[in-house]
Amino acid sequence: MNSVDFGKKICMLRKKQGMTQAELASRLNVSDKAISKWERGAGFPEITQLPILSDIFGVSVDYLMKGSSRGIVIAGNILVDVINMIDRYPQKNMLATILETHNAVAERCRTPS
Repeated sequence: MNSVDFGKKICMLRKKQGMTQAELASRLNVSDKAISKWERGAGFPEITQLPILSDIFGVSVDYLMKGSSRGIVIAGNILVDVINMIDRYPQKNMLATILETHNAVAERCRTPS
């Protein structure tokens, strides 16, 4: 996604939340000038801000960056599987099982739906 499209998305999501640039800036601990810069397409936030933005707006980082939520379901399934495996820790060959799950999901992501 280019910076202009990203900026439009941030602006739209912010307004949808009824938030001013100053309010968003305060929540992110940045200046309102930084928010204005992003919304004008003159730059991107630091990568560490993306999860915070996704929480504020109630969208995924995938949606912020790509405009798509395809990765949400896949990531959610991975997370549930990993949590279930860790919950049974220490299980023999646990890391091998996690790797197998990761590889299966990665293969699924490469195969078009």
